[in-house]
Amino acid sequence: MRLTFAALLVASTLAACGGSGETTGSGGSSSAGSSSSTGSGTSGTTSGSTTNQSTGGATGSTGGASVSTSGTSSSTSGSTTGALAPTNVTPQTLGLLVNPEDPQSVAVADAYRAARGIPAENVFDLGFTPTRNGLDVDTFAALKQALDADAGSKLQAYAISWTFPFAVTDYDAGCTMSITSAFALGFDEKWCTHPTGGTCQSTADDPYYASHSIAPYTDLGIRPTMMLAGADAGAALAMIARGVASDATYPKGDAYLVITPDATRSVREGEFMQLARVWDGGDGVFVEVVDNSKSTVDNGSLEDAGSALFYLTGLANVSGLSSNRYLDGAVGDSLTSFGGVLSGAGQTTVLDWLYAGLTGSYGTVHEPCNYTSKFSDPTILVPVYTAGATMIEAYWKSVQWPGEGLFVGDPLARPWGG
Repeated sequence: MRLTFAALLVASTLAACGGSGETTGSGGSSSAGSSSSTGSGTSGTTSGSTTNQSTGGATGSTGGASVSTSGTSSSTSGSTTGALAPTNVTPQTLGLLVNPEDPQSVAVADAYRAARGIPAENVFDLGFTPTRNGLDVDTFAALKQALDADAGSKLQAYAISWTFPFAVTDYDAGCTMSITSAFALGFDEKWCTHPTGGTCQSTADDPYYASHSIAPYTDLGIRPTMMLAGADAGAALAMIARGVASDATYPKGDAYLVITPDATRSVREGEFMQLARVWDGGDGVFVEVVDNSKSTVDNGSLEDAGSALFYLTGLANVSGLSSNRYLDGAVGDSLTSFGGVLSGAGQTTVLDWLYAGLTGSYGTVHEPCNYTSKFSDPTILVPVYTAGATMIEAYWKSVQWPGEGLFVGDPLARPWGG
């Protein structure tokens, strides 16, 4: 892929200072990518419209307007074609976590090990009674201690082969982390929102965010973790097949960044616009900001789109997911409260995104408010993934405050590398 010099500057600037704007919640102010907004709960329905409106463009199938489609660069500095991004996250450095008491976990682990060539010594049995919601912190601590004792120093990341449980909770402290972040970072209250601090709070920065590290455990002492999730074993195996099929395909398609009538959940609009301004279309990956902020059709969801590689939006319930055509390796998510609550909380979950045909997604397991720092930043996700990083690297590097966020998909999917 090709990036303009401006896009490369965006990435380096974000790595240095963690973003250019500010989001303020009742717990205090914090850096939150490129948008400026007030932190508020996102679990309810919110009306209103965004302030940046389209000044032209054709009407799309969802009733919105395309406000920015890349393909040519306005930058006078030209395009820069970089070498394939190196990585130390490979089948040889990925640990595979299995719950032998969960038949789906065993089936998914067996399939993934075979599909990706995971060495037998990288497979870790962590036996516990499956639960539909959160794992209690004491049980988790015992599992993590045993895992850390056996993992050694070469492993850089983990894949979890179960779908439930999806969170870890300290009921005494009122602290909940996603299970992917708990295994990656260790369970710590600094990654959580605390009941005594109000609904909207910042959490700790992840040092891996926007970093140039290609070996996160070696460099930073963390192992990014992704769940091989699926509504059932068949769905998980289908997702894995898409991930494997995506490797080194160098796909040509679109990054759809969709602004919706839900102004509270569309706070990534500034980041959408920023990416579109600096992205030059490169080797066939086009960034399209779709302004559906005035749409009265299906809440402004994207429908009947083709060749989707990225789909980022902000809605509690995303309509028409299955109407779009997703290329192998595609990722997508919605900025909403409970996309990572796999047991269901009345909102579209990451399982719905995978079932629709995407290969990776992200959602929160606890009320995040609309802090953009708790969700994927497209100005990092898109450039890093298309530069040749694995899915797990690209997704994890794009989230500044990941403590409550659940990462799902094929961690080794690498459409622009391999």
